[in-house]
Amino acid sequence: MSGLLNTNAEISKIVKENYLAVLIDVDKGHNADVVKQYGNPVRFGLPVLVVLDSDGKQSRTDSPGPA
Repeated sequence: MSGLLNTNAEISKIVKENYLAVLIDVDKGHNADVVKQYGNPVRFGLPVLVVLDSDGKQSRTDSPGPA
């Protein structure tokens, strides 16, 4: 997913103008507390995108499934 953000100018611009992107390594059990905090979004596969609102409340979770 980070590759897409780095190579697609249109998507990169939208993300930079509207979001604060934070990449968290959750592969192989890393950051299990974060995975649990957001309802185990990795069950949908990786990469996964969890969107929080301005108050930090989870508003959306998306995943294209395994890459």
